[in-house]
Amino acid sequence: MESFSASVILVFILYIFQAEAAVRYCYSCQSTTPGCDDKLDIYLQKWWECGADTMCVKIYDNIRGQEQITRGCLNQLMKNTIYREDMPTNRRHNYCLPGRGSASSAVYPGSQTQDSQRTYCFCDDWNGCNHAGNLAVSKLTLLVPLFLSVACLLRLLH
Repeated sequence: MESFSASVILVFILYIFQAEAAVRYCYSCQSTTPGCDDKLDIYLQKWWECGADTMCVKIYDNIRGQEQITRGCLNQLMKNTIYREDMPTNRRHNYCLPGRGSASSAVYPGSQTQDSQRTYCFCDDWNGCNHAGNLAVSKLTLLVPLFLSVACLLRLLH
């Protein structure tokens, strides 16, 4: 019985990691859309399939003191010239970095100017990870409660 329980747990954990590696799903919306401000409403917004080997991105635009938020898939945002030219080249999960400010505001309206600031937050921890405010939760943080629950369950069974 104990080996069966351990096998089921192992298969479940491997399934979680395999499923995450296969396809990434991210929220894709702008703060002008209802439910897409800093506190995302998961009932109004849905995940978008981004494909494999990409990250979720949350962009904070602070323009003249007014904050705007854009969420999306890295591979989709890179198709937009404004984001592609401004996005930091160092893209690591759970990091928020300022934009490079290289895009010219005269050529590309909405890009960085003297009174605007853009910050890019990247994550690839789990599907829909770009909902969070600081994107600072790791897989380990998610697995610890799982292991504790399994340990308690196994203890109850014996």
